[in-house]
Amino acid sequence: MQPIFNYSAATGEFTGASYAAASPLEPGEYLIPANATTKAPPEAGEHETPVFKSGEWTLLADWRGVTLHDVQGGAELEITEIGKTPDDYPGHTTTPPPPVGEGERAVFRDGAWETEALPPARVLTHYAFRGLLTLDEQVILDNFDVPEFAAVHPKLENLGVIDRAKLRTAMASYRDAQEINLDDPGMMVFVGLLAQLGLLDSADRAARIFSGQTPEAAS
Repeated sequence: MQPIFNYSAATGEFTGASYAAASPLEPGEYLIPANATTKAPPEAGEHETPVFKSGEWTLLADWRGVTLHDVQGGAELEITEIGKTPDDYPGHTTTPPPPVGEGERAVFRDGAWETEALPPARVLTHYAFRGLLTLDEQVILDNFDVPEFAAVHPKLENLGVIDRAKLRTAMASYRDAQEINLDDPGMMVFVGLLAQLGLLDSADRAARIFSGQTPEAAS
């Protein structure tokens, strides 16, 4: 019997060994099926797999199924491709973040996770938050969905229907809230959208709002 070594038609990776059938027409010859070779693959180490390409076996990195964790928040990402290693995913680690208690968060620092106390919440009254905005920014937020105003304001007249809908949704919680947490993800989305749509007075305004700085002067 003739041993053969099978490989994936899609990836070339070794899928297992079997035996070729003898040729009924040519004594001593064997029928080698597609995606198979008589060449034995090399022994693979940890996180390696043999891949058959251009008539030869090659050892490639194989971290498929390994879960990575975003060092900025621990979100999971699974490696699914042959040849990819954790080094191909900057900002990720193979080490999961530790469990955290109430009032704590996990941070990745100097190559390792650790826990620390959450910083105090930056909660402002609705009035105080408006104080972080310039007068022009307040006017836009108060009147962006008034048709007569939007039709003549240079920052609003070309705003599309989809962008208006995004802004209306993002602003819903802001308009109704008595207190506003500057670190709340929804508030970050809201202010980020204002910057993206060019509705803030300058490019640095979003950073100044998140830092709690009031504008130097109302325009």
